[in-house]
Amino acid sequence: MSEPSLRKKKAIITVVTNDYFHQVILLGKTIHLFEPGADFIVFLIGLNPPQECYDYCPFELIDAKVLNSQEWERFLFQYPGLAACCALKPRAIKETLLRYEKVIYLDSDMKLFHDLSEAWERLDAAHLSLTPHRNGKPSVVAPVVSSMMLRLSGIFNAGYVGSTPSLSDFLDWWWEQTHYNCLIDDFIIGIYLDQLYLHEAIGRVDRLDIFKHCGYNVAWWNFDQRKIKRHHDCYQVNGIPLALFHFSCSHFFIKNLKTFHWLSKRLEEIYFELYTNYIAECAYYKNLLSIAAYPYDYFSDGEKISYDWREYMRRDIPELKEVDHPFDLTATQRTQIEDIMKKRPEFFQPNETRIINNWRNSDLVHTRALNKSDSYIRFLEKIIREHKMLK
Repeated sequence: MSEPSLRKKKAIITVVTNDYFHQVILLGKTIHLFEPGADFIVFLIGLNPPQECYDYCPFELIDAKVLNSQEWERFLFQYPGLAACCALKPRAIKETLLRYEKVIYLDSDMKLFHDLSEAWERLDAAHLSLTPHRNGKPSVVAPVVSSMMLRLSGIFNAGYVGSTPSLSDFLDWWWEQTHYNCLIDDFIIGIYLDQLYLHEAIGRVDRLDIFKHCGYNVAWWNFDQRKIKRHHDCYQVNGIPLALFHFSCSHFFIKNLKTFHWLSKRLEEIYFELYTNYIAECAYYKNLLSIAAYPYDYFSDGEKISYDWREYMRRDIPELKEVDHPFDLTATQRTQIEDIMKKRPEFFQPNETRIINNWRNSDLVHTRALNKSDSYIRFLEKIIREHKMLK
């Protein structure tokens, strides 16, 4: 580990899959413009970007494999690309803190509109700096986001994480959670990717900074509280400079234009303008640079990896324990394993008992090394079966 005196001053980092590298270019260009004193480091999962990418912004490219090299393929097999990026976030932050005094992690779908001087200053006194989804009380009529959605998504948004080397223990704990439990759709057991684990920072981090600057992490979930206006050539939020905009769900809006137009009718024109400009820029660079598809969504023979197969690996089934290269499983091997799994009903719960399936996932993954009995899970299953019989 580098001595503190030998550490560089500050770095901005992100973790991204190769198929979203066009977003990195847009983020990097704004970092180069507004934060020329900070190094920009990209941890990449997947194929290296075309050489032309380096012409648009200076960045250091690191193969994300260094973050979990001992079981890289087994780890990637568990998750789709977004979940893999989120799971590796604490490892990427810790790796960078070996070389830097201050590190700010940003999701790749962000852009700077101003320098981040306020954010760097907060890290003079804090070990961890987080931005809440919303700063004020809920509006009387929330046009886009409901209070229930916020409770499911958590207090803090993990798209922005400011950190210092004193955060090491918390980062280790965070990685322990995301390694096997960085799930997109398991709100029932209190998991939403890497984000809900940040609640623990309130009790685990001595110097936690809740960064409520309204110019940071502006996104669709707080539009009703943050009024953006154009002032000459700059944007302002509630009268102060817009520093960091989070273009969350832009890929979803591209695929679901009806939803996008529905939102545009409920937002002020300037928000719609920011999003449409960003989507157009992304499309331009993606087409210009011929960004390749993410390779880890498929077996080596081209068949798409299903949710069930990712769960087989995440839940450590016996048939995959000794498989170091799961992407190379042949069609015959896959069929054999699938036939075995069909005889294990606990892995194939019907939709109405998905809550039990989720509880089992959590129980097995968190205690796989302890070989803990899941008798409580079986008790819950019995209750549901009896309830069905009574209907």
